[in-house]
Amino acid sequence: NMAASAATQVINLGKNIQWAGRQLTVGFTYPLAMFGAAAGVMAYKADDAFTKIAKVYDYSAEAQVNEAQRTKEVAALRTRAFEEASRAAERYGSNLVDTLNIQQALAATGYRGDKLFETSNEVQRISMLGDIETTAATDMVLALQTAFRDTIKDGDDLTNALNYLNAASNVSSLSLQDIAEATPRAATGVAQLGGTVEDMTTLLVAMREAGVKAPEAANAIKSASTRIINPVPKA
Repeated sequence: NMAASAATQVINLGKNIQWAGRQLTVGFTYPLAMFGAAAGVMAYKADDAFTKIAKVYDYSAEAQVNEAQRTKEVAALRTRAFEEASRAAERYGSNLVDTLNIQQALAATGYRGDKLFETSNEVQRISMLGDIETTAATDMVLALQTAFRDTIKDGDDLTNALNYLNAASNVSSLSLQDIAEATPRAATGVAQLGGTVEDMTTLLVAMREAGVKAPEAANAIKSASTRIINPVPKA
């Protein structure tokens, strides 16, 4: 009986070990496999996003005629792009691919080198501060730098301008989302009349306080400035 009991215990122990082994397989191998698959998908998306940057980036004149130099610049661009995307993830909790997409949008308009990455960082920062979509933030920043290029000449100027917009949204009924929607339409007209970012913001705030929504205010500013710059004969 003792021998039979011992044999039974050994068999049960063996079954328990097998069960534990299966649980370890399910508990570790499957999640690791899923993680590996997810990481692979993310890596593919990141590579695809960088490929789009590389296609539109404005390389040096030498790289445009010298394949070896182009390869070198692409490698340096890739390293910088991923480093900046990693920093954005740490600072703002941004998705790696989203950051690369912002860089691509900026590169497509001619941004390169330090200006490309400094501007991308500012887009991420204002997007986080105002809780607005990165696409809207990108459009707003591009419009600001294009329209007010005489006053927004470098990264510090852009930072100051965005800080002003954020401050204005904090003390008025105008939100950063409102400003982001209005800027692409209102900025050029204000700038052509010699106005500044502060002037544009003041107009938008005043019209918002009067009950005019930001998109309508932007259209009004654009229309009024056009009529002033190019008046009809009667005017």
